[in-house]
Amino acid sequence: MHKQALYAGALYLLVALIAPIGVIYVPSKAVRCGQCVATAAAIRGSEWLLRAGIASELIHQTIEVFLILVLYRLFKPVQESWAKQMLMLGLIPIPIVF
Repeated sequence: MHKQALYAGALYLLVALIAPIGVIYVPSKAVRCGQCVATAAAIRGSEWLLRAGIASELIHQTIEVFLILVLYRLFKPVQESWAKQMLMLGLIPIPIVF
């Protein structure tokens, strides 16, 4: 049980370090609100930035899958029905983001 909690904490830390790249940093540099041409030019000029944002999101969502599974195993002995519900509700948004 203690090992599962450590795994969950480590995965949460990875998510906290990786997710802001694709969710906050890349959009703040590439997207110009209300200016489609400027946004397209920014994306064209920083292709590596767009690729880094996509990679960040893919890695982030992959970690989320493992995080949900670790949390399920952690919470299953406490309340199995709630753990199953958390598992289902946690996995639903992942394919949407992918």
